[in-house]
Amino acid sequence: KLCKKIIGIDVNEVAIKFARHLLDPLKGKIDCEFYCTKLEDAGFKEEEFDKIFSFCVIEHIPNYEEVLKEAYRILKCGGQMILSLDSLENINDQVILSKHKRDHNVQKYFTPKEIVLLLESIGFKDIQCYPIFTSTFAKNLFIKGIKDNQFKHKYFSSLLLYIFLYYQEWRSAGNLAGIFLVVKCRK
Repeated sequence: KLCKKIIGIDVNEVAIKFARHLLDPLKGKIDCEFYCTKLEDAGFKEEEFDKIFSFCVIEHIPNYEEVLKEAYRILKCGGQMILSLDSLENINDQVILSKHKRDHNVQKYFTPKEIVLLLESIGFKDIQCYPIFTSTFAKNLFIKGIKDNQFKHKYFSSLLLYIFLYYQEWRSAGNLAGIFLVVKCRK
């Protein structure tokens, strides 16, 4: 409701249909467009966007560096990008990690240092990176979800969106390892 226009993209047509369905009640009140495409193929103008949000996507993309460079190109000077990505840094069980990677087509798990260095190399600044879901409870719940094939990404995305928008105590995690990383940066 605070945006003049929202553009959503996904490579999965089902995800696009789901997003359209979610916004049906707001039809005519919010200017939204959805495209089933890759970011690097979308053809957006240079410096077109004030903000870019990416929820648990980058870790699934083989050419993640190219995609992040495209995000930088289409972000306005001073614009902000907020993203989440799988870290699973607090899970040491290689069998569990391999199963999650295989089941969910994860190309790479990121550490805070890796994502910060990558974003800096692209040109992003004011980079803040926070691990979330750092508790033993969160770790055990996530491991159980992996073992039992219980993940429904739309629910995790909703939870992450809530955290991005309303949870202000990210720094309380300190240097703990977490299931996900939340990153905020500017062009």
